[in-house]
Amino acid sequence: MPFGDKLRAVPINYRCDAELRCTIIVWDGDVTPEEWSRHLDRMTSDPAFPPGPLLLSDLSTAGEAPRISTETIDEMAHRWRGHAEGLGPLQMAIVPNSSWAKAKQFEGEISDTIRRIMVFNEPWTACAWLGLDADTVRPIIAELRAGLRS
Repeated sequence: MPFGDKLRAVPINYRCDAELRCTIIVWDGDVTPEEWSRHLDRMTSDPAFPPGPLLLSDLSTAGEAPRISTETIDEMAHRWRGHAEGLGPLQMAIVPNSSWAKAKQFEGEISDTIRRIMVFNEPWTACAWLGLDADTVRPIIAELRAGLRS
């Protein structure tokens, strides 16, 4: 996608895995509010979404996301609630990098819609909480991240 004078890779990717019944989302680098918004639109309009009740958001290699403000999180939580209401019960794990406070704010904002949501220090504990085998998820996350960096 054009970004100023350069082409910039999309910093968010996801996979809807029907076998795992999980949507796996990976952020890599500094994500802007516009990129987060486009990702949400793309994912929620994907006919494969959701493949089941589980969501794993790995933001562990995301940048500090300096442009994602409290207001941005409020707006995205509002939009997410609008999409999530018709999806049935969901369980979401978020693995932030050092932007722990932003992840906790988002968790608090959508906990009325997604009753089972938790923020984790690393993806493998999040996998255990979701009932996923970390050895199965690890290569998926690596592939998504590699795709973002290519």
